[in-house]
Amino acid sequence: MNTVPVRWFTILSLTFAQLLVGCGTAPDDEVPPGPSEYACNSDSCRNGCCFQNVCYPGKSANACGNRGAQCEACLGLATCSTNQECFEDLSAYWDVQIVSAQIASLDPDGGSAWDADNSPPDIVVTLGCPSASGTELIEVATPEVESYSPTWTNVRCSTRIDALLDRPLQIRVDDVDVFFDDNIATFSHQLTEADFTQGVVVFPSQGGLNSLILQLTRTQL
Repeated sequence: MNTVPVRWFTILSLTFAQLLVGCGTAPDDEVPPGPSEYACNSDSCRNGCCFQNVCYPGKSANACGNRGAQCEACLGLATCSTNQECFEDLSAYWDVQIVSAQIASLDPDGGSAWDADNSPPDIVVTLGCPSASGTELIEVATPEVESYSPTWTNVRCSTRIDALLDRPLQIRVDDVDVFFDDNIATFSHQLTEADFTQGVVVFPSQGGLNSLILQLTRTQL
């Protein structure tokens, strides 16, 4: 009778054992960063959260959770805690960014052009945010832009959310001229939780300002 040599039996046994290991679940310390052959659940994603059968670390505001639970987006004032749960963190820092403005074509005081040569106004927006430590303002100003529809990038103040909910923003929009500046609009605004949930504040027409847009984002430290 033919028999399988011992060494071949040993090789076949080891190969079969490796195949069995390959069919198991993902190791606890190897959470796949993207789509995987494993089902995302409490066994394969013990230290993270699941979204569309993908295991994520579960430590960001966009995808918060652990033990294979469905990833949760922390909205508004909420952030992802060290326990990987969404909670409202009133000590978190937020950015208030000046995005764009729309200026009336004529100065409402007299109906004349903003500049003597009929060129567009030279717009500067000054934003004052309440500081985290007291009643003083953190003041930032945009570069001067000659336009009826000026836009800016990366002009922002950063402060704690509790200060922003406690004291109002101070906003001034000016047409900068050689001898004296024309004030287009000056006003204050108290931010609310709804503003942070929406992430954008659009101020309606006032004075020579048709609109002003601010963006609210959590500071990335």
